[in-house]
Amino acid sequence: MYRVECGVRLLFPARTPDYISSNRFLNSSFGGNLRRYLSTSMRIRHRMDFAETKVFEAITEPCMICLTRDNAAGYEARFLK
Repeated sequence: MYRVECGVRLLFPARTPDYISSNRFLNSSFGGNLRRYLSTSMRIRHRMDFAETKVFEAITEPCMICLTRDNAAGYEARFLK
């Protein structure tokens, strides 16, 4: 969570951070704090879960999250798997 929080503080409001990370935080109990932080501090524009597709040569299953602070009406997040 520290990496995401630092990126948000350093980049906002001028830029929007995007992260490639393990997807384990999406459904695990240890990812609860990060999910809570993301849901209260910003909006997720896109979340791409690469689950078992082997897009990257990695031991873990990666996902990509693209963040924003846009609070526009009619906002719609996109979740891709």
